[in-house]
Amino acid sequence: MVTKLVPVVFDPDAECPIWELFLERILPDPSVRRFAQRALGWCLTGDVSEQNGERKGRPRGVGGGAVV
Repeated sequence: MVTKLVPVVFDPDAECPIWELFLERILPDPSVRRFAQRALGWCLTGDVSEQNGERKGRPRGVGGGAVV
């Protein structure tokens, strides 16, 4: 969604050292940090192709499992 509103070119090799230091400080576990970055990316892009998280009693893809 953001890329549709802002005229920028996506750079998969872009670095953001301040953001990375911030995440390391608040999320010291690398696996938690990776998940948080993916989850924030899903929020920014509006991409709903990932089906993650446990939904007890409901099949995946029926909604109701959104946390963010």
